[in-house]
Amino acid sequence: MATSIAYVRLFADAAGASHIERDLHIRLEPTNFVPPAPSIHVSALLPATACAFLSVPIAYFGDWHPSPKCQWLFFLSGQMEFEVSDGARFLGVPGSTVLLEDVVGQGHRSRVVGDEAAIMAAVQFQVDRPAEPVGG
Repeated sequence: MATSIAYVRLFADAAGASHIERDLHIRLEPTNFVPPAPSIHVSALLPATACAFLSVPIAYFGDWHPSPKCQWLFFLSGQMEFEVSDGARFLGVPGSTVLLEDVVGQGHRSRVVGDEAAIMAAVQFQVDRPAEPVGG
């Protein structure tokens, strides 16, 4: 059973340049989460301020923009590429997770890749960092 979930983080440095931090993991601990059923592995519970499903159309291109809020994006279908200030890129594909914390500065570019819309679930929050990475 998985004991962590991998994710990628987009963030802004003090000068407002955006960067990608890769190979981060959220630790999952055995928890009696749904009693009386057996324990399952669960991350720390954190407050969310909003959630939504997103459908980004084919051929979409968003030039430099910061994330509107700190948010998790969970890719359900399609593909979307993110580019940060130093030219590094991340391709969000079904099953991947990205943490967007570049809410100030230049932000990132984003574009749909391929011939289908990118479908995501977004969960917004108001804390500095929703989880401490392990590994990476």
